[in-house]
Amino acid sequence: MDGALAEPRPIRYGGAVPETDAPEIRWPTGFMPGQADLDAENEIFIDATGTTVWWHLVAAQKWPAWYPNSHELRIAGNRTGLLQADSRFDFFTFGLHIDARMAEFVPESRLGWFGKGDGLETFQRWHLVRVPKGCHVVTRWMAKGPRALAMGKRDPDAIRKGHDLWLRSLKAIAER
Repeated sequence: MDGALAEPRPIRYGGAVPETDAPEIRWPTGFMPGQADLDAENEIFIDATGTTVWWHLVAAQKWPAWYPNSHELRIAGNRTGLLQADSRFDFFTFGLHIDARMAEFVPESRLGWFGKGDGLETFQRWHLVRVPKGCHVVTRWMAKGPRALAMGKRDPDAIRKGHDLWLRSLKAIAER
């Protein structure tokens, strides 16, 4: 990988503005679309309310029960098991231990965190858009650093596939 990334494909859902162009989205410095060494964007329609989807996302300590790529998740100083605006948490995913801190917390709309792992810095955002008869969910994960470059060389589509599983699993649990 030479560091140049293709332009991200715009996401269109329910007639809304593409996520990469949505005026309410404020990308963190260094993690604007096109700036990361590894970038994966996934989306899905869920036939459930935005409230239901939101609660499955913020109930992070339950992720390992329904998303098999999440292990040993702990939220620091929190006995509720729910992510909050000031949460710090750590977990294992894609074979990496990630220390994360919340960066964005807009109830029932947007959730985002920064993460650090061995040779890697990440940012992941979840964007929930209410549409007729459900919720359109978009997640975008970006990473920088030597580990991100190595992951991209080994399997450039691994993160997208893993997050597709995360979204399908979220859909299954939210639609129950």
